[in-house]
Amino acid sequence: MEQKSGFSRNKQGMMNMWKTFWFDINGNPKLKDILHNPIFWVVALLKVFCGAFLASNYFSDLFFPFFEYFSSHPLQNPYEIFWHSGNTRAFPYPAVMLYSMVALRFLLIPFGIENWPVSAKFFIYHIPLFIADFAILAVFVRWLYGRTNRIIVLLWSSPVLFYISYVHGQLDVLPIAFLTISLHFLFKDRLHASAIFLGLGCACKTHLLLIAPFFLVYIWRKNEKTNDLFNYFLISIAAFLIPNLPFIFSPAFQHMVFLNAEQQKIGLASLKLLSNGPDFYLIPASYMLLLFYALCIKIQNRDVFLMFLGFTFGILLLFIPPMQGWYFWVIPFLVYFFARASLTQSLLFVFLQVSYFLYFSLGASSDYRQVLHLVFPEFSTGPNLYTFLSNRNFNASLFENVAFTAMQTLLIANCAWIYWRGIKGLQYNKLSSHAFLIGIAGDSGSGKSTLTKNLEQLFTPLYMAALCGDDMHKWQRGHAKWQEYTHLNPKGNELHKEMHYIAAMRQHVTIYRRHYDHNTGKFTDAIAIPPKPLMVMEGLHTFFLKPAREMLDLKIFMRPDDNLLLHWKIQRDIVKRGYSKEQVIASVAARQADAENYVKVQANTADIVFSFLPLVPFGDNLGELNYTPEVSLRVMLANRFYLDPMLDDISELYPDTVKHYYSGDNWQVIEFDHPITLDEIEQIGEKHVSGLQDFGLYAPAWCGGWEGLLQLIVAYTIFHDSTRFPEF
Repeated sequence: MEQKSGFSRNKQGMMNMWKTFWFDINGNPKLKDILHNPIFWVVALLKVFCGAFLASNYFSDLFFPFFEYFSSHPLQNPYEIFWHSGNTRAFPYPAVMLYSMVALRFLLIPFGIENWPVSAKFFIYHIPLFIADFAILAVFVRWLYGRTNRIIVLLWSSPVLFYISYVHGQLDVLPIAFLTISLHFLFKDRLHASAIFLGLGCACKTHLLLIAPFFLVYIWRKNEKTNDLFNYFLISIAAFLIPNLPFIFSPAFQHMVFLNAEQQKIGLASLKLLSNGPDFYLIPASYMLLLFYALCIKIQNRDVFLMFLGFTFGILLLFIPPMQGWYFWVIPFLVYFFARASLTQSLLFVFLQVSYFLYFSLGASSDYRQVLHLVFPEFSTGPNLYTFLSNRNFNASLFENVAFTAMQTLLIANCAWIYWRGIKGLQYNKLSSHAFLIGIAGDSGSGKSTLTKNLEQLFTPLYMAALCGDDMHKWQRGHAKWQEYTHLNPKGNELHKEMHYIAAMRQHVTIYRRHYDHNTGKFTDAIAIPPKPLMVMEGLHTFFLKPAREMLDLKIFMRPDDNLLLHWKIQRDIVKRGYSKEQVIASVAARQADAENYVKVQANTADIVFSFLPLVPFGDNLGELNYTPEVSLRVMLANRFYLDPMLDDISELYPDTVKHYYSGDNWQVIEFDHPITLDEIEQIGEKHVSGLQDFGLYAPAWCGGWEGLLQLIVAYTIFHDSTRFPEF
């Protein structure tokens, strides 16, 4: 099945993706773990309550009047009105932020919302923040399957994020929600939708423009398709410009949004190397170095990509004394990594949040008391902690500076930890340290090439290369030696030379190898085959030699029923090689002894043996081109593989059609009486083969039916063989 470009996916594919986002293979809501968690509901109620009754002066004196004016005068430019009235700091955000915040307010106009009390209006204006907050949570739960409770504690219940949105009243959750949704589509290879949401996020808050180049680097590194890159750029620009068109040519809008005081702080962090020399700007320099680093390495992994986005926002927080809402830019990225950390490691994240509250309580501009002005107006006007300490002859500036230093140091420590988790950790995990070698063996026509093709479709040619054992035949077609030996005889193949190729691939060394062209029966010139994380050797004698067996990480043998194998081989050779049915039967009979002695014996040393068995005898249908027999699948695996979690889900879908038992001292056997649909395979794969994400494969190209089931079993065993891969 050909893998489609991100911009060529059809509408049905998008609908299927949303279906799989919200529902599992049994039709149950995937987010039910969120809704069944009591902490989620307690925090949700607190957010609703605080959003209605608490707000800083930023929200009540700046944002709120701006929203109310635009709601009452939707055909006027509120940026011009507030700019010319001298309120230049009223709303430093583009149009999508404004539209998002007032949309529900517009809908409630027929219900007389203009006469509602202030607390009720505050509640209405916080609903978009709540929705954005939940959207981020939902995506993170989907990204980090099985860690719902930790994500609810670290993300949904984060005291810093809670304070920013529902106590202080900052709006940064909205652009981060757009960014998170854009990332979700990006990792699903839905580039069109990702570009739209990224553009809308930038049209919500312009700081997202900083991370846009990293999106382009990721897309280019992922598939190196200029058209996708160009289209992504154009769609993002369009999604940014179109919502802003009513205001973008207004000088007031330009000054309030693009030239406000907060954005000009970027140039304040600088070094002057000489007293009369030029300034060296730290933020642009750090940003350019980070972007250069991203260009130098191959960002194809979600962990690494999110690490770069977190670092980009971290640069701003590190070199500029941050506003309260700015920490919403970096904390979700920290949560993504700390959700998989130990409790001890998570203390680093906890200390950062403690230092946040310490700094913003000790700062000269601390407004902790002001947020209570709706419920406790007298208390809210009292002095803050900085003033309190100063009035008692304490060095309040020293306390503020120490708190700021602690917060920034902990930010650096957190960023250093996610760097270690995002890049260095990959060196100890899965397929990063050396190429993973799979050997696929079996008789001619047994399904080796089909399995290899389907694995290459799943892992993509970017991460997998396949070598055909026929390339190592000693002689070309028509050579006199083929009258003496069959192709199934090891004497007719360069098996020992093949071991040198296997050893080189294991060490990530480029090999030069000829190819046997079945159309001409001739060898091609040697071609370069660069190393890939996954290398598949497919042929008649792939692990016939003991040294080859010992170098392969996973050995698979294809052993269909003899009559079924003959049926497939007749069909293949008639269609692809122009043989008659009688010629094929005679050829198989002539090579039967070699098949038994040199090919089928490899099943005894395999890790996985796939056997398809016909459900009814062939009779006169043997070899008929239009006859496709119904089959069952019998899988023998080494008993070191633990497949129970995946098999339990399959058995729930197809009761009484899956049998699993152990046989002898080394084998376990799985029998399937029914194939699995593509939708079911995609969802089982998403749940149980999350290791594909290490390759940056977030929308893997699974097959349906039996071929997809073989993909699923092989991929599962690659990532769940505990004898090879220690948990990180």
